[in-house]
Amino acid sequence: MALAVTDDPDFSRLLENNEAPSKATIDRVNALLEEPMQRLRSIQAEIRHLDTLIQDLKEEEQATQSTINLYNGILSPIRRVPPEIWNEIFYHCLPTQRNPIMSTSDAPLLLTRVCSKWRSAALSSPHLW
Repeated sequence: MALAVTDDPDFSRLLENNEAPSKATIDRVNALLEEPMQRLRSIQAEIRHLDTLIQDLKEEEQATQSTINLYNGILSPIRRVPPEIWNEIFYHCLPTQRNPIMSTSDAPLLLTRVCSKWRSAALSSPHLW
């Protein structure tokens, strides 16, 4: 086991003041530094390796999540809403304070611009027009 810095009286004394260490102390400290420096390099290399693995896993996670999102889009409950329900929803989108105007920025024409399913539902609903 390595010598703790505070276990040596010369080291403890040097840590408490600004005296210059002797040549023998410098050589001793340099020798004692070899093992922890090697261990630090080993730890840093392992961290770099693990960082690479983490990055690879994050990329795989994102790709997997994208696949899940695509499949969930297919399973979305909104895709299974019957046209009658859409018609009722669309009816409640009509202005109540005035008669609907034929503008693409207002219901019912606005509703026909969302998607083909909405277009079909809106155009097939006479009470919107």
